[in-house]
Amino acid sequence: MYRLAATVFLTLCLAGQQQEIPTFKTTTRLVVVDVFVRARNGKAIDNLKKEDFTLLENGKAQEIAVFEFQRIADETAQPAVLAAAPPSAPAPATAARANVINVQTAGKVQYQDKRLLVLFFDFSSMQPQEQIRAQQAALKFLAEQMTPSDMVSIMTLGGAVQVAQDFTSDRDRLTQVIKSFHIGEASELAIEADTGDPNSGEYTGAAFIADETEFNIFNTDRKLAGLESAVRMLAPLPEKKALIYFSAGIPKTGVENHSQIESTVNAAIRANVSFYPIDARGLVALAPGGDASKAAPRGSSVFTGQAIATQKQKFNDQQETLFTLADDTGGKALLDSNDLTLGIQQAHEDLGSYYVLGYYDNSPVADGKFRRVQVDVPKQYQAQLDYRNGYFAAKEFNKSTSTDKERQLQEALLLGDPVTDLPLALEINYFRLVGD
Repeated sequence: MYRLAATVFLTLCLAGQQQEIPTFKTTTRLVVVDVFVRARNGKAIDNLKKEDFTLLENGKAQEIAVFEFQRIADETAQPAVLAAAPPSAPAPATAARANVINVQTAGKVQYQDKRLLVLFFDFSSMQPQEQIRAQQAALKFLAEQMTPSDMVSIMTLGGAVQVAQDFTSDRDRLTQVIKSFHIGEASELAIEADTGDPNSGEYTGAAFIADETEFNIFNTDRKLAGLESAVRMLAPLPEKKALIYFSAGIPKTGVENHSQIESTVNAAIRANVSFYPIDARGLVALAPGGDASKAAPRGSSVFTGQAIATQKQKFNDQQETLFTLADDTGGKALLDSNDLTLGIQQAHEDLGSYYVLGYYDNSPVADGKFRRVQVDVPKQYQAQLDYRNGYFAAKEFNKSTSTDKERQLQEALLLGDPVTDLPLALEINYFRLVGD
């Protein structure tokens, strides 16, 4: 009996020791930097080796773990009817999934020597006439300006971000997708809600004017969050990407939307995506008090000049957001131009041959601070380098500010299956229904 008890005790001790196996965890993040190296004449220098580059983060030398050269051919665009059949996109290792950007291996170059362009149509910010103008500009680019080195993807934002077409060089397929757009979709979201100001807005004859400023803030954050979702889909591809953003401007309400703008820009920088916003309204002449599509303004603002001043301020704010997205990510905005294809051409010209450098960040600190990146080559090349000058590190939730936490909560609520860290306290009260 004692021998049996001793055996059982020894077995339990050994089992307890097996469960206490120590586990060591480490986290590494691949940081990718796309570097354009050009000579004085503007042409790309294509004979550099990995040893020619010096890569620093916050002044500390980094070992280059990924080195690729993307040779983008300088080709002349031809009309679609005369162009030779473009090379097909490389077949993925697994079956392609719908409504996503298919990636074979994260961090590995998938489209060698290709120019990656994303045509992003924000239907929630454009009226039907502006959607038609953006559609025609994209079709013109595909028919007359697309080259065999171009890989184009199509995304839309209506009720949610949709990948209408993954990266492909099939011009006919891209044209078919763009022609299938439902003009007028989500255009009701492009209208700003009333702010309750009795001296601004349209006169509707209503006795009560509701203040829907919170809806305007939410609607703007929603557009910016859609751009952030798009660049996160593109992040696993280390290649340089240009996102051509068709929009009629993004309004803002004071400083309420700054947190989401910063989040969108930071996500784009980490994903090596440059925004090229195009104002689909073209060249606009603002009529005092609004054009014939709007009702008369209420109050006396049309007589004092406040109406046109407010109207101009809103227009400038919408374009300023587009300019900020472009300037902070290394792109260019096309504003006040009726030829929308000029914006696509600018993105096309900027994406020349470049080097892909990558290093692993082993720092366990997730404080969200800016980390400066420096790249250099020997002075004998007399080269001009163009690359992102840094990125914001990941941030733990307990180090987030109140504004960051509010934005994260809003993003979580927009998910189909929301996941939050909100603690819930429940209390159940008992009531006697039948006397005993």
